Amino acid sequence: MVLSTSVRQSLESACDKWAGTEIAWVIEWVMSHNSHVGRPLNESGSLRAFIYDGANSINQPDIEVTYMVEVYEIVVKTAEFNDAKAHYAGKG
Repeated sequence: MVLSTSVRQSLESACDKWAGTEIAWVIEWVMSHNSHVGRPLNESGSLRAFIYDGANSINQPDIEVTYMVEVYEIVVKTAEFNDAKAHYAGKG
C-alpha cells in the first residue's frame, strides 16, 4: 500500500480533526485484502473509488479514496475527509 504525499498530509490533518480517524482508516486494511472493493472508475477496474461512512457519535469522518491497483502495489491517489453525514454508527 502506497499513499501519495497529499493523501498522507490529508490523513494527518484528519487525525487532528476527528479522534476516530485512525480507526476509520481501516480502509487501508480492507483494500489490501480485497483490491477490488469499491466501484471501478475505468473499464479495466484498475482505478477504483471506495467510500467509508463515518459517524458523528464515534467522531469518525466520511472518507472517500481513489486508488490504483498495480501489479505489485495499491496506490492511494486521493483521500477526502468530511464531516460524517450519519449521526450514529450504523444509521443514515
